Formats: sequence, structure tokens, C-alpha cells
Amino acid sequence: MSVNSGRAPQLTNVGPGVSFYRIEPPEGFPNCDTQAAATFRVFEDGVPPSPLQAIPQPECSDLLLSLANTLTRASYHFRRFSWLTDVLDERRRSIGGVVAGDLLARFALFEATGMLAAAKGFVEEVLFIAARRSGESASAGDRWSLDGAVKENLVATPACKYNVGEVQLLQGRRDWYERVNGYRNVLIHRGWKETPGAGYFPRDARVREASLPDINLYLVPDPSSIPRPHRATAWTYADGLRLDDLLQEAWIGLEAYAEELRTLWGLSVPPPGTVPVAEQPNVLVCEVFPAMICVHGYSYAPIFSNERSAMTFRDSCYGADSGREVVAIRSRAGPAGPWLIHFPAGEVLRNPPTLATCDVVKIALDPVFNPHTASLAYTVELATVSLSILRAHQGWFTPVNLISSRLVDQEELFIIRASTTGP
Repeated sequence: MSVNSGRAPQLTNVGPGVSFYRIEPPEGFPNCDTQAAATFRVFEDGVPPSPLQAIPQPECSDLLLSLANTLTRASYHFRRFSWLTDVLDERRRSIGGVVAGDLLARFALFEATGMLAAAKGFVEEVLFIAARRSGESASAGDRWSLDGAVKENLVATPACKYNVGEVQLLQGRRDWYERVNGYRNVLIHRGWKETPGAGYFPRDARVREASLPDINLYLVPDPSSIPRPHRATAWTYADGLRLDDLLQEAWIGLEAYAEELRTLWGLSVPPPGTVPVAEQPNVLVCEVFPAMICVHGYSYAPIFSNERSAMTFRDSCYGADSGREVVAIRSRAGPAGPWLIHFPAGEVLRNPPTLATCDVVKIALDPVFNPHTASLAYTVELATVSLSILRAHQGWFTPVNLISSRLVDQEELFIIRASTTGP
């Protein structure tokens, strides 16, 4: 099965040695990036705002980037849960009648687990940042207790270490945090009441099966019945709580807490990008170029039909311990089109000392190098390319088409990768 749903990669931009592509995600894969997460990724002028300057800049950047990723992880699981809920409802309606079980329902439960765990992780990361911001060492910050911070009476003990802005904001959302943490602990540590074959019922279902937790996986046990050591046999369901409502409340509260932290830390919300999502690159490709060598006044770019030949050439030409990589390439101009080999161009080739006297590069298939005579032998020349044209090229690299009957049945070719310091 193709993960790309038949949509070809679209080249969106190029840079020094890299290409950026857009490949549409598979159906059901959510767009989980948010402006709230972007807030924690960017400092204006690369300098943390004053409320965060007690933390060394590289550490501060790493901590906030991790926080942004954790928030994005929560967003992913929440949106994936919502999508699965819609899928379950559509499956139920497509059949009609009382659908008392659906084996896909358990996957929504897995996403709920991931979302609640990410929300708890976000709060834990914030507590460490609070400790570092207040002057604690990293080892001391690791010893700050989230449970202690939530329960500390800040009014009665104003001088305690937990009397900082991050904890004050969290205590203002104590009910939200305790609900997230309580159900997260159940799902992570004590399991769930999941009867094989249980399914999904919408909130407006009026059939008796919808009220049975053994059948309706979206029923949530009462908060009063889940604290340790209670497990599924001791849970009650009198409050009529639902899993989709729990996740919605958890996400809304997490976004609100993140917004409060943005204000506390003096972070700015970056403006939304102007490029539509459907045109934004999501794949970065490091372009690999074939190594070029100059032999008796001629320049060559060896291309190989199999890995063994490439490795033999590399070892005889450069030495087995040269560190040169043999890389497989699969780039074609269309499904049945010619092979595309990228060559460096422009600034990359302004002063290549080993090729200074060799203007024409011959692209040879499966050449053999003789280290004793420093000579190169081959039978098939795939193409030639002018170094002076490459040097004059305005881009960072340029593709060269390789057309040969010898390549028709090739599924991949191999090159010896050019070093980072020269051809």
C-alpha cells in the first residue's frame, strides 16, 4: 500500500545541498501544529525575553523547543482521537441498528492515553523551567515535586520555593490538572475497562447498551472511584462522564495554560505564515552528489549498477578507510523517465582544486579503477557535463538526465558520495 496515496512529491524550494518537498500526509493524519506551540519555538532576535534570562540561552532554547514538541504531541493525539471518533460514528451509521461493538474503538482509547500523558508531561517540563528560572541548579530542579507544587498552600507558606508564577497559574487550574493526571494515571498504570469488542455510542444514543461500560468504551469512570488502588472492578459510572468530553476539556485547559505561560514569560505569538498549508514543505532531502575524480587529464563521475562494484571502486581509488559513503539513489524524472543525478553547481564549484584543469565530466557506468597505474576503465558512458556550465549555474545544484538502455530495468543506482570539502 502506498503511504502517499498516489500523490507525487512536489518540489517547493532548494537550498545549499538540500531540497524541500511537499508530500501529502496519509488520510486521517492530522495537521497538529498550532500557533501556541510556535510561541515556544522562536525568540525575537534569538535572545530569550527577560523573564527567562536566568536560564542560559542554549539551555533555554532547548527547554522551550521540547515544550513546543510536547504541546504538539498532545495536539496530535487529541486531533487523531477526534478523527477516530468521527470514523467510528460514520461506521456505526453506515450499518444502522445497534452497533454494540467495533474493534477500532480501542485505538481511540490509545490516542486518549497519549494525549493525557503529553498534557501531564507538559506540566512536568514547565515545573523544571520554573525551577531553573528561579535560580535552582538543574539537579535541584529535577527534585522539584509536581505533586508537592500542586498541593502546597502558597498563602500559608509564601516563602516556599514553589511560590513562583508557573505554580501559581497551575494551582489556578488545579481541577483541570487533577482530572488530567487522575485519568492519565489510570490509563498508564492501571488499565481500562476494555471488553473485547466494545465500541462507540454517541452521546444522544437512547439504547440501553449505550449506558453499559462493558459495551460503550466511551464511558468514563467517576473521578471519585479511580484513585489508587482502585482498578476497573471498583469503578463506578454514576456521573455519566464521556471520554470525548474528557479529552476536549483536557485540550482546552492545556491550551489555556500554555497561553498564560506565554504571557508570564514575555513570549510573542509569531504571525501565521502566508504560505498555504497545502504548499508548505514537509520533507527535507539532503542532496548527495557523486564524487568526481581527475584521471590523466579527464574528469569522471562514476555511477554504479550495484553496491558491490561501487564499494570495490571506492576502496581501490580512495582506500577502504577513506570514510567515503556508497549511497543508493532512486531519483527518476517520472515513473518511467530517465534517471536524475544531481551535481553541485554555482558557489559549490567555484574553486574545486582537484578538477581545476578538467572541464568536461564524463559520467561512466560501472568503471574499474587500477590503483597501480592510476587509470580508469569502463565501457558505457552515460552522459557528459561541463564544469564551466555548472560553475556558472545560479542554483546550488543541477540535475543531469541519464538515458541508456542499460538503465531501463534498474531499480536503484549507486554513487560514491562526494565529501563535504570537495568533489
